[in-house]
Amino acid sequence: MTLHEGDENRIIVDEVCKEVFRVLNAMGHPDVSEQVDNSKESVFKRVNEEIETDSVLRARIDRKQPDFRSLIVAGIALLLTLSVGAAYYMGHESGRELQATVSVETVAPLGVTSKVILADGTVVTLNGGSKLTYPTLFGGKERIVNLVGEGFFDVAKDAKHPFIVNGANLSVRVLGTKFGFKSYKEDIRTVVTLKDGSVEAIPLNGEATNGIVLKPDQQLVLDNRTGEFQCRIVNSTEYLSWKDGVLYFRDTTLEEITKILERKFNVKILIASESLKTDRYFAHFGYSENLEQILTLLSHKRPWKYERKNGTIEIRKRY
Repeated sequence: MTLHEGDENRIIVDEVCKEVFRVLNAMGHPDVSEQVDNSKESVFKRVNEEIETDSVLRARIDRKQPDFRSLIVAGIALLLTLSVGAAYYMGHESGRELQATVSVETVAPLGVTSKVILADGTVVTLNGGSKLTYPTLFGGKERIVNLVGEGFFDVAKDAKHPFIVNGANLSVRVLGTKFGFKSYKEDIRTVVTLKDGSVEAIPLNGEATNGIVLKPDQQLVLDNRTGEFQCRIVNSTEYLSWKDGVLYFRDTTLEEITKILERKFNVKILIASESLKTDRYFAHFGYSENLEQILTLLSHKRPWKYERKNGTIEIRKRY
C-alpha cells in the first residue's frame, strides 16, 4: 500500500502541511509556503519507501487501518517539521540572524537559589523569590532578558551583541562581565553591584540622560520612590555572597534584613513596631547558621524579641 494522488491519506498530508505552514508563518519566515510544498513531496516519497520495504508494518496496516492513519499523521508532521526547519535554519539567506521567537521563565521559589544557563553560555544564579524571562535563542543585535528579583550574572563575552538585563526601574547593559542585580518589586531600592568588567546602568525614570558606567567593586543604588541614585565603592564579594548562602549586613535596616531572611528561609516575618524597622545592623552569617540562630544573634542587646505565631515570626519590643 502506498500514498497516491487522490488517496484519503494525501488529504491528511495536506492538512498536516497547512498546520506546519501556520506554525512557521507565525515564526515570521517569509518563504514557508514554498518550503512546505517542496518538503511535502519528499515526505510522500520517504513514507512510501518505508511502507513498501517493511513487511511487518504492512501486515499491521492490513489489520488495523486506524494505526496506519496515526502513523501517517505523526510521521509526516515530524518529517515536515525537520525538513522545513532545517531549510529555515540552514538554507535561508546567508547572513540573516536567527530570530528569538520563544521566551521562557525560570522562577526560584522562596528559600531556594536556582541556576540558569542561557543559550549564549551566560550563567545566571537566581535568589529566592526571583523570576528570569529570556529567549530560548538569542537573535538580533542584543541579548535581552528581564529580571524580577535578584540575580548574579556571569555574562558570556560577545562584543557584537551586548547583553541587557531589564528590571522594573533600571536597565543594565554589558558585553561580558560578572555583576549582581537586585530588583524586587516590593523593595524600595534597586541595586547593581559589579564584580568584574564594566556595566552601564540606565535608570528608566528619565532622571539620567546617560547611563552610569560602573567599575569593579562599585555599586549603584536607585531609590525606586524618588528616582534618586548614588554610586559608591563596596566590597562586591560581601554583597554578592548570598549566592553562596552567606549573608553580610552592612548598615542594613531591620526591615531590609527581614525581607532578606524571608526569601532565604521561606518564612513570613512581621515587625510589630514601626520604630524598630529603621534600626541598623552590621553582621555576618555563614551558610550553616539557621534562622533561629540569626534572629537570636540580631536581637542580642537589642530592645526586641521574636516569637512564632500561626506560622509567622513576629518581632516586637521587649517591654
